[in-house]
Amino acid sequence: MRLLAGAMLVSGALWGTAACGGECAQAFDKELECMEDGERKTTMASARDIAIEMCKTKSEDPEVKAAIACGKKATCEEVKACKKEARAQKDIKKISDMVASGEVSKAAQRCSYDLETYKAVGGLKTACDAAFDAAFGKLDDKKVRDDLTYRCGRAKDAADWRDASESMKKGCNGLMAAAKSTITKQRDAGTKYEYSECSGYKALVKALAPKEAAAAELLCAEAKAAEDLTKAAAEVSANLKANKLRIPYRCERFMKMGDKKLKGSKWHTAKSKELAASCYGGDLGKKVLGKVTTYCLSDAKSVHKYAAQYKLGAADAELAALLTKTQPTCTK
Repeated sequence: MRLLAGAMLVSGALWGTAACGGECAQAFDKELECMEDGERKTTMASARDIAIEMCKTKSEDPEVKAAIACGKKATCEEVKACKKEARAQKDIKKISDMVASGEVSKAAQRCSYDLETYKAVGGLKTACDAAFDAAFGKLDDKKVRDDLTYRCGRAKDAADWRDASESMKKGCNGLMAAAKSTITKQRDAGTKYEYSECSGYKALVKALAPKEAAAAELLCAEAKAAEDLTKAAAEVSANLKANKLRIPYRCERFMKMGDKKLKGSKWHTAKSKELAASCYGGDLGKKVLGKVTTYCLSDAKSVHKYAAQYKLGAADAELAALLTKTQPTCTK
């Protein structure tokens, strides 16, 4: 609602909704009355005649028609409330149009700028809740998901919005659950670790469920380690194929994570046992032990270390024999 903002260099002036003649003057004067003293008010006053004439030429403009009602209000508080309602009605249409055209992220963003008006105007609340519901229904769209993650967890007024809107509160909790599920699946599949996904998830947990912060940190650490787990297993196969008798460094790195970042992780405990069998108890470990003569290099010592820890020789006679044969050299 801006009347001749360029002519008056005044933004947000609602007086210009006056239809024509005396109503334009009435609307202008009421707007001027309700402005705080200052340079903007002086500038607006000096443009009175020009602005009123321009108002008369826009008598059919929806904004002009809407603002005349505000110019007729008795008090400045009533004018302010009227202007807020008029702006809200304009926003309601834009928001509804955005949702209808599938621009749900833009609709949610437009809603998120003015919490006061959202709470004051029922129609805007209805339109925005519909926009929020539509946006939270498109979490497969990364841009939408990123925007909502910010709105739910990082925006300064995120908590106020969740308190005011049941749609936002429900959607944010659903977004957090979806993020946890996505990261858990990524961890279990051992696919590429996505820093942004975990960063957003931890921000959501901090805002919505702070008591779960430690568990979220652990899950993300597991997801990051899972990439090492996958690569370690692949490198074991590649080394065997190339007859490269070296234990991949990722094997040892993953095993040691249980002492620090993944301390207390049941997932790491289970995966360490699986990886130990692959890195140290399988064909590669046997070949590493098979080339031990006078000296025992670090790879062979690692085989002994983890074979003992996970009892790898118990079900493999060949490995057990190699461990026994190299024990004097590798464990002295």
